[in-house]
Amino acid sequence: MRENPETRCAVEGAAATLARSLESLNARRNVDGLTVDSLRGVEGDCARAYFGVFDHLILVNKNDFTFRGRSRRPPLDRVNALLSFAYTLLVHDLTAALESVGLDPCVGFLHVDRPGRPGLALDLMEELRPILADRLVLSLINRQQVTSKNFYRV
Repeated sequence: MRENPETRCAVEGAAATLARSLESLNARRNVDGLTVDSLRGVEGDCARAYFGVFDHLILVNKNDFTFRGRSRRPPLDRVNALLSFAYTLLVHDLTAALESVGLDPCVGFLHVDRPGRPGLALDLMEELRPILADRLVLSLINRQQVTSKNFYRV
C-alpha cells in the first residue's frame, strides 16, 4: 500500500473523512446534543468512506477479488462472501460472550430491537469489525491463502 501513491492518497482521504466525522460528532454533542438518528447518519457516511477504499487494500488477484461495494443477503462477490462469513463468526462470539456474563445480546442501542436480532452484539461488533474481521479477510486474500478455487457459485 505504501508503495502505491494512488492507494495511499485514497486511504489518506478516507482517513481524513473519518476524522472530520468524529470532529462533527463532538461539535454536535457540545451544541445541541446528539441523537441516535444523527449518529446513524454519520455512521453511514463513515461506512461509505471506509468501504469506498476497501478495494485499494486488495493487493493481489484483483481479477478474482474485486470489491465494488458492500452487498449482503446474499453477498454478490467473493470479498463480500468472506466479509459476511467473518462478521457472522464475530457476532456469534460476541453474543456468546454477552450471554456468558448475564447480558441480553438482543437489547441494542444503535441497532433497533427486533425479535431474535442480537442488537447489543451488533453494536459491539462495530468496534471490532475492522481489526478482527476486515483485517483477516484482507490478509487471507493478500497472502493468497484464499483463492477463487475456494468458492463456487450457486
